[in-house]
Amino acid sequence: MQFRDLQKQYEVLKPEMDAAMIAVASGAHFISGEQVKTLEERLAAYVGRKHCITCGNGTDVAVCNCMHRAVAAGVFGAGSCPPS
Repeated sequence: MQFRDLQKQYEVLKPEMDAAMIAVASGAHFISGEQVKTLEERLAAYVGRKHCITCGNGTDVAVCNCMHRAVAAGVFGAGSCPPS
């Protein structure tokens, strides 16, 4: 059962998406580039927060959440979290 027609969505947004993908690829800023900064700013504004941190996958989100909770609980000081 198909819930979303991703091909149709892509076709509608194709010119904008293709231009954005080419800009990222040509600049080779896949991590922390200008597009990431813009995305994080727009997401933060959308959800009404001062900051937003994007992650590459669900595992990164879980690790970030655990680190945040440990720092907030005083288990680790800011900047002293164990490596993931």
